[in-house]
Order: sequence, then C-alpha cells, then structure tokens
Amino acid sequence: MNTDATLTDLLATYNANPAIFTSMPIPDDADLPYIVTEGEVSNSPYDFKGSGGREIVRDIRCYTDNTGSSALVESIAERVRALFHDYAMSVTGFDDAMIMNASVGMAPEETDVSGRIVTITFNIMES
Repeated sequence: MNTDATLTDLLATYNANPAIFTSMPIPDDADLPYIVTEGEVSNSPYDFKGSGGREIVRDIRCYTDNTGSSALVESIAERVRALFHDYAMSVTGFDDAMIMNASVGMAPEETDVSGRIVTITFNIMES
C-alpha cells in the first residue's frame, strides 16, 4: 500500500511516510486520514485433495476526519480494495497464494472520525 501513489496521495504522512500503521495504539500525534492493519481476524485450515493450506482474513481499517461527507474515506477504502481484490502474490513456503476477495464495510462511526473496513480474504497452499 505504501508504494501506491494513488493511495498515499489520499493519506496524511507520519515521520515522512504514508500514514499506514501496522500496530496499535496509533501514535497520539498521527494526523488523519490514515490506515490501520494489525494481525489477522482469522487464520483457518484450507485443506483439500491431499493439500494443506490456510485461509487468512485480515481487516484494513481506513479513517478520516468526520466532515459530514464520506467521500474521502470511501475513496481510500475503494483504492485499498482495488489493490487487493483478485490479486495473486508470492509467499515463501507456499505454492499458491491468492487474495480471493476484498470487500468494503462500515467501521464504527465516532463523533469526529469516519471509517471503513476493507476485509481481505486470501488462501495459501503449502509447497
């Protein structure tokens, strides 16, 4: 995500990098808009026909200032979705890795923050 200019142009910067955080808590001095992704929502067996694998679900949460318009947060979430939906990737130790689905949903609304969640589901098959 941090190498995609279309996405990073929509985000604030933090320490001279796009505001994409992979752990909580978010630094107190971080400005919106930013993205948060940390750990897996689930990591389940994905076995069939004598092959082992994993199905992994991960949430990527997108946040902006609540200005009364959801246009910016939706643009960020849709760009994240576009980057991951139907994307094949390489994972060391696995033959096949494919993001099967990337979907956008609502994040809990707060008074001063708007959010969207992009849920990524991907499958990896053992070598």
